[in-house]
Amino acid sequence: MQAAKDEGMRLWDIYDWIEMLPYLEPAAEAGDVEAMYYLGEATRLLNRGCSQIYELVSASRRAE
Repeated sequence: MQAAKDEGMRLWDIYDWIEMLPYLEPAAEAGDVEAMYYLGEATRLLNRGCSQIYELVSASRRAE
């Protein structure tokens, strides 16, 4: 489970919020407070319309 959480945190660091969700969910469900926080933050950001920003950032990173 720690390896999945680490991958989720790596994805958080590169603003890949959608992809990080399945990696952090098991840790959050098991009671990991840090995973709960970042999962909640990603959900909040995505629900605020930041998914448009995410798409722009992702597209620019793919173009690099």
